[in-house]
Amino acid sequence: MKNIEIYIKAFFCFLFAFTHSTKAQQVFISQDFENPATMDWSLNEIVPFLGTVSSDFNTFIVNDVYEGGDVLYDFFVFQIPNTADQGYQPNSNYLHTASLNALNGNGALAPVLSSTYIDQAYSGIPELICAMTPDYSTLGFEGVDVSYWWLSVLSDTEFGAELYFSTDFGITWTLIDGPLSFNNTWQQSNIDMQNSIDNLPNVRFAFVFSNTLENQFDENFIDPIGFGLDDFRMIADCEFELPEDYTVCSGETTTVNADTTWYNNFAWSTGSVSESVSLVINQDTTIYITATNEFCTIEDSINIFVQNERADLGLIVNGEINGVGIPCHGDCNGELQLEVINGTPENDGSYTVQWMDSIMNPINTGIENIVLNNFTSVLSGVCEGKYFVSVLDAICNIPELDSIVIISNDPITNTFTSD
Repeated sequence: MKNIEIYIKAFFCFLFAFTHSTKAQQVFISQDFENPATMDWSLNEIVPFLGTVSSDFNTFIVNDVYEGGDVLYDFFVFQIPNTADQGYQPNSNYLHTASLNALNGNGALAPVLSSTYIDQAYSGIPELICAMTPDYSTLGFEGVDVSYWWLSVLSDTEFGAELYFSTDFGITWTLIDGPLSFNNTWQQSNIDMQNSIDNLPNVRFAFVFSNTLENQFDENFIDPIGFGLDDFRMIADCEFELPEDYTVCSGETTTVNADTTWYNNFAWSTGSVSESVSLVINQDTTIYITATNEFCTIEDSINIFVQNERADLGLIVNGEINGVGIPCHGDCNGELQLEVINGTPENDGSYTVQWMDSIMNPINTGIENIVLNNFTSVLSGVCEGKYFVSVLDAICNIPELDSIVIISNDPITNTFTSD
């Protein structure tokens, strides 16, 4: 037990590095113990980082029982008072210590299923009982802190629970809060972790309730009230951003979507309160939004710029002679050439081009796109007829459309006469 006390004292000065947080934050991990069947915590683990001692007299359980009663222990009957409920959500499930004597209803007494604890310190028996979380990921989160509600024994402040965390799968542990004691009404703790667990793949926590912190002057005191825990949360700095500023073509409709990962209430400067806003942009425009959730109110804005200059299309029949693009009637060896200027090309200088026949069916063969001083697209192997082409630049959503007709020479007609 002395080794354990020395270990704890070694972390006492480190504990002051963590403070109570008042920042606006968002919840990304929450355990309220309302469904014990799917609860992912491990209860009553051996506590190797504090020694291998555990308890034969007490345990951690989850239920929604707050009513006390009488408990028989060592030929004495102890009256267990009611456990205080949480005013913010009364009679909900909670994690708490429980004396096995109370749970079993020894001596023909009715079982007591609320928060209890029988201290064995006076017998020289060290006890530790532990409730441990799984490994959580904080990757992508900044300003990660911890919040929880708790109550504990009505004794001196050297009894109670302590909170530890580990970032190496439980090999090494760091004390961050405790002892949690001397409060029989629910208290909320918001611990600022000072960015110590930001962006980590594995973080786990352990609440350890112990009688090994006993005051040497009250070893014979038996504590009838245990430790309770509820609404454990991992929270991160409030973050909300609209998309980056962008450009649209004048007169086109654009839609701006809000990120609904953590927020569900929005107020746009356009008057909309939905998750997105759509509007026709004819000039450079700035849109503002206020996003709120249970914990945060965040404001952001986005600039939408207008491109007034659209792509200009120039279509010709390449190799045209005297207005004819196909020398021989019936051949399909014509060639159409498109030149595009203005607008906004892609990074490689190209545009999105779609050639089509006279009934607007797409043509996807016989096409060569060339980027030199300007962008050129050539359609080869065409027959006589009308052809369409549509062009999108990197900005516009509505394509520019043009058409051209290619013709061939008239068929040769032979006339025979008889003498």
